[in-house]
Amino acid sequence: MRKIINIHTQNIFIKIRGVMFFITAAISLFALCGCNSNIVPSQYDLKLTTNIDSLTLDVGAAPTSLPLTIDSRRYQELSSEQGIFLSYHLLSSNGDMLIFDNERTPLEAIDARGVKKELLNFTAPIESGDYLLQVDLVEENVAWFSEKGMPTITVPLEVLDTYTPPYTEIQLDSEVDCIEISAGDVATIPLIIQNAGAMPLYATGKYATLISYHIMDTSGNMLLYDGIRTNLKETLDAGVSQNVQVEISDNLFNTPGNYIISFDLVIEGMAWYSENGLETLNIPIKVK
Repeated sequence: MRKIINIHTQNIFIKIRGVMFFITAAISLFALCGCNSNIVPSQYDLKLTTNIDSLTLDVGAAPTSLPLTIDSRRYQELSSEQGIFLSYHLLSSNGDMLIFDNERTPLEAIDARGVKKELLNFTAPIESGDYLLQVDLVEENVAWFSEKGMPTITVPLEVLDTYTPPYTEIQLDSEVDCIEISAGDVATIPLIIQNAGAMPLYATGKYATLISYHIMDTSGNMLLYDGIRTNLKETLDAGVSQNVQVEISDNLFNTPGNYIISFDLVIEGMAWYSENGLETLNIPIKVK
């Protein structure tokens, strides 16, 4: 009887040791796998999709949008009230980063574990060429979602060199009717530029619009064609006006007399706006 009990006890011990070995092995395997896995934290666990394969836009195109779907696997609601926005990175066609931080698109609330269609707002580059538009989300002053493991989506973007400035749809105005200065003085004139066209006036880049002027005598004879250039304060979108302070200075103003200063716009290396239909703003100037 004692022998049977000992055998039975030994069998139980062997079974327990077997179970413990299995549990230990399972824990070790899980630990090894877990250490090397890329587990996305739940607050950054989203999936982005779009049915757009590629985009083609003109240089200078008005801001446009990309339709996409956000599939949230988060355990909490997501919205821009929490400082979270849609955005994008702009890459060259071979994947080099050109502009990492771009404009933001606000998000309305997306339910926890919810799916919602959105439109990403973006502006085409002002240089023609082939690009990649990489869509991402950002939690302001915290992190980009892609840095926390969320996969981005990338859409090829072709920008065509077909930009036509709105030469005839710009209006120049000023609250100044005439200018009177002493010889050798430098004057600053306030201008109002109204963009009544459908295309923006860019403040920087290849197609930047600059403010300048021509100087004539009272008979209309050209004395100076290329005046000092003044930059726009910022890109002037369609339907928007901008107030700019323009400095005028030239050796001509060392000689007393009456002149006419003709304010104009120019894109360097392309054309003066007045040569393509813009009505210049002409203001009499008297040098004492």
